[in-house]
Amino acid sequence: MYFVNYALGDEYFGILHYPPSPSHNDSMAVGYVLVNVTPGMEIEAYNKIKGMKHVDDITVLFGDYDLIIKLVADDLASIAKRVVETIRPVQGVLNTKTLAGADI
Repeated sequence: MYFVNYALGDEYFGILHYPPSPSHNDSMAVGYVLVNVTPGMEIEAYNKIKGMKHVDDITVLFGDYDLIIKLVADDLASIAKRVVETIRPVQGVLNTKTLAGADI
């Protein structure tokens, strides 16, 4: 995990980033989950989610969503199951929006 500082005009932002895992191959399904978290619980949710099975990358965001999670699994059904059964129940998670990755 590392912390990156950004400046935008007079404002400074910091983003926690958990580096991607090299544990998947190109034939696996990829999903990106945008997550809203209760204010003040971002770091707790981040720490709980980062070690979960199928989580390849997680980053704290600023803006409309608080976290973005990259999931990898054998298929999209496994990704959907992981979101419903393990990410949504995390304390502080208010809602999720899952985007399916596509090979083009």
